[in-house]
Amino acid sequence: MAWLRSHKSPVKELRHPQLAEEDLATYCKAQDTGRIDVDDMRFGYFELGYQDVQRVLQPAYSMPMTLVGPDERVRMKTVHVFAAATNAIGTLIPPSNKVVRQPRRE
Repeated sequence: MAWLRSHKSPVKELRHPQLAEEDLATYCKAQDTGRIDVDDMRFGYFELGYQDVQRVLQPAYSMPMTLVGPDERVRMKTVHVFAAATNAIGTLIPPSNKVVRQPRRE
């Protein structure tokens, strides 16, 4: 907690929500999925998972969405998070791993 009290980086200014939409569009282009349905865009504070160590809460835009497979049979709910502060401390979501296609077995 001492680090948190000594950290002098209050939010100076918030980014425009359109930047969050542009970040999501860039993310979508990098994914090899069928379709992405964005349900909503919300403003709040980002909190890591239960077992993650986190020193500070950061303002963020979150976009709950559904990833739909190319044949529409597979659906997966997820959330895209974008740092809302202009002076954000690091990234909120680590970059996704590239899917490596396996060679066809004979």
